[in-house]
Amino acid sequence: MSLTTADNGDGAGEFRLIVRDGIARLLAYEVRPRGQARPSLQVTYGDLGWADGLGERPRN
Repeated sequence: MSLTTADNGDGAGEFRLIVRDGIARLLAYEVRPRGQARPSLQVTYGDLGWADGLGERPRN
């Protein structure tokens, strides 16, 4: 999901939410000033829990 804001004196930008289909869990979000190739803020969420080994996904 993405939203582009108009310039209201603070500058325009794009806000993106990345969600997982089916359960609507927020996976990441980022803020990108208009005209810039890289986001000024990018946050990614990870699952926390126990795993049996490196590289395995945590169990709930």
